[in-house]
Amino acid sequence: MRVLCLAVLVALRVSSADESAPGTCAASDSCPDEVTLLQGARRVDIHQAAAEKAEEKVGSEEEKEAESEELSSFRRRRRNGDAQCRRRRCPPAGPVFGFVKTESSPAIYWEQGGKKHHVGSCNQCAGGADACSGYQPVSDSHMSDLTTSAAFQCFSNAPRFVKTASSPAIFWETGGTKKLVGSCSQCDGLSPCSDYQTVSDTFMNQLERDGNFNCGHAPRRFIKGPGAAVYWEHGGQRHHVPHCNMCGSPCDEYESVPQTYIDALPQVGTFSCGLLR
Repeated sequence: MRVLCLAVLVALRVSSADESAPGTCAASDSCPDEVTLLQGARRVDIHQAAAEKAEEKVGSEEEKEAESEELSSFRRRRRNGDAQCRRRRCPPAGPVFGFVKTESSPAIYWEQGGKKHHVGSCNQCAGGADACSGYQPVSDSHMSDLTTSAAFQCFSNAPRFVKTASSPAIFWETGGTKKLVGSCSQCDGLSPCSDYQTVSDTFMNQLERDGNFNCGHAPRRFIKGPGAAVYWEHGGQRHHVPHCNMCGSPCDEYESVPQTYIDALPQVGTFSCGLLR
C-alpha cells in the first residue's frame, strides 16, 4: 500500500510540473530544448509504469488475501459442521429402521415402516440394544410425519416361528422382520405349524415384512453359550446334547452365541443323531 501512495504522489508532482511549465516558459522566455523535453516525458512514463505496476501488485495481493480468507472461512465452516455432526450424530436423510429421538423431546420411539412406537424404558429388552444410547437423532418434522402406533415391544433375541391368535398365517421372525411360511411341511425336520410361539397383533404389526421363508433361513447347527452345555439348534428351537462323542464331535463343532440367544430358544428335548438327517 505504501508503494502505491508514493507512486501516486510522484505522478501528481510530475503532472503539476507539466502544467506549470508553459507559464514558466512564457514568463522566462527560456523554454527547454527537445532533449530535455524527451527526458522529462521518459521520466513521466517510467513513473506511470511504476505506479501501474505497484497498483497491479497491490490489487493482486488483495485478491489473494480475499481468496485466502474465503478458503479459510469455508474450511472453518466445514470443520465446525463436521464437529457438530460428530457431537450430535447428524440426522439421517430418509426412513429409519430403529430407535429415534428429537432434540426437543426426551421421548424415544422405535421407527419402522413409517410408524413410531413409544419406548417405555431404556433397557426394557433383556440383552437387547439400549434405546437411550442407541437411537438416531431425527428432526421434529421427521418425527411428526410418522404415524403413532402401539407401544414398542421387544423382539426375540433368537429367530423363531410366530403366529397371532387372530390369523392363521405363520411367520419366521428374525431381527425385527417376518417371513411368511408357505407350507407346514416345506422343510424336513421343521414343524412351523406346531412349533410356533403366539404373539400379539401389536407385536406382529411391528415386524417388517421381508418376503417368504425358505428352509435355508432356519439355522441347523450346534451352539454353545458361556456355560458348558452344547445344543442343537434348528427351527427356532434347541435340543440339549447329552454327550460330546455322539454323531461326530458336537463339542468341537459348535458356534458360540450369547446367553440371551440361548435363553430365547425354547428347549424341546434331547438331541439325537436322527435330527441331523
